[in-house]
Amino acid sequence: MKLTLILCQLLTTVVPGQIDRACFPDGSCQYLAVQEGTARFIDPSPPARNLTLGPYLSSEQEAVPRTEAPIRVRSTSTWRVVLSAFLDHESGGTATRLRFFRIDGSQHGQYDGLFQLDNLVVGRLFGGNDEIAAVATVGEHSYDVKTALWLLPANGDPEQLAEVQGSLSRFVNGNGGSTPGVWINRETYDFEHAETKGHVPEFWEWDRTRKTLTLRKS
Repeated sequence: MKLTLILCQLLTTVVPGQIDRACFPDGSCQYLAVQEGTARFIDPSPPARNLTLGPYLSSEQEAVPRTEAPIRVRSTSTWRVVLSAFLDHESGGTATRLRFFRIDGSQHGQYDGLFQLDNLVVGRLFGGNDEIAAVATVGEHSYDVKTALWLLPANGDPEQLAEVQGSLSRFVNGNGGSTPGVWINRETYDFEHAETKGHVPEFWEWDRTRKTLTLRKS
């Protein structure tokens, strides 16, 4: 009888603007909704959460499944990069998904990030003609952050250049004789010992000839 009641509650509960729902064996559910032009993650279970994920981009909905909410798009002369939020039906919470589209609309790969978007930058970030995409996403704790970078080639599929446990700081375009690359604040927390929490700045150098990013040695 109790199980039947829980199932009925799961089937009848609808959140305004809901585009997806993830329910779990304990009877709890989480929701992804679009409300007043904003994508939101809603978890009614104590302590209740109602989090803003980003502005909902209705113009990009056809680029992703209906159960995902597009919240950021960046374009270059040859690429369109779309980031969406979706529910994690296995572990709970939300996650982010990056898709790469050529201007003709064809998709060329995707990448799954953490709980929420922190930053998405696309362009000739290192100077020269190379188009680069960089995304930073964060987990449910501020120290859980990940940055990934790709080369967006004129021909072929995007190539992942690096993935670092840390946040984007700034790009160096190499003008004026400086070395092109990107500064990343790498997180030092080992997810076990509190005294390891913190971050250190690291510089990843861009080689324009080899099309590679390499961590500069101290």
